[in-house]
Amino acid sequence: MTKPRRQNEQLRAAISNLSPRQYYDLIFVDALTDALNRRAFDALNRRVFDGRADVRSYAVIDIDSLHSFNHLFGHENGDELIKLVISTIMDVMPDLDVYRIGGDEIVVTSSCSTAIDLDEVRLALIGSPSSLFPDGMRVGGPFSVGYGTSYTEADRDLLADKERRTYLGLRSAARDSRPAYLI
Repeated sequence: MTKPRRQNEQLRAAISNLSPRQYYDLIFVDALTDALNRRAFDALNRRVFDGRADVRSYAVIDIDSLHSFNHLFGHENGDELIKLVISTIMDVMPDLDVYRIGGDEIVVTSSCSTAIDLDEVRLALIGSPSSLFPDGMRVGGPFSVGYGTSYTEADRDLLADKERRTYLGLRSAARDSRPAYLI
């Protein structure tokens, strides 16, 4: 038996021993952040399209200048920043669904009349000291956000917010410059 074939059989055996919850987590939960993942978001969109799910509002979030942050502080700290932002969103808005759909792209959805207000998340991030940063630096609302009643609308609004934040100096335009949200 070849090595890849043996590994494949071992993987099948391990998967067959998973509980339904472990199997769900393996498929639909982001391993880094414990948020729902892109596969779960795609499944939600199929259910919305088919009329089997109701999402009233979306917020699409992009962590500003993550490339620069990774360059300055390392990818491990970049991962910690992603985890910090997502865990803060989950803590401040526990009734909403949070998806990590890409490296630094996050989607928050609401199926009820609860408004998605990420200003509370920005304030929580500013107020929380973090071991990520040297010399007592803190992170201020490090993300651009778009809102809408559909994912497409929220994504378009995100692009406008990125431009606005760049113009105001809240988001670094240069790829390798110091992230503007470090205080």
